[in-house]
Amino acid sequence: MSEFVQSNYVFMQKEKWNIEDPNTYLALLLFEDGKLPEAYLIPAMAWQTPNALLCDKDYDGLKSKPEYGLNLSKKNMALLGEFGMEEGLGALI
Repeated sequence: MSEFVQSNYVFMQKEKWNIEDPNTYLALLLFEDGKLPEAYLIPAMAWQTPNALLCDKDYDGLKSKPEYGLNLSKKNMALLGEFGMEEGLGALI
């Protein structure tokens, strides 16, 4: 699993990301110099139960549009591990 020194955040606008669709997935690749990328497959439905990794932000009263996100901090990497590409593809078969 990648060794993150800093936090990273990835997001999808809620108006473009349907967490009710069981056929929608996020394919995430994490790149680190000198290594092959680590691959993850996260079902959109996982955002139905937000946690430290899976964020649900509405930004009420602000200019930013509502979004679902991934908080890719070092402490959240264990939570990301359950979405490894091999496990994700195995669940599809």
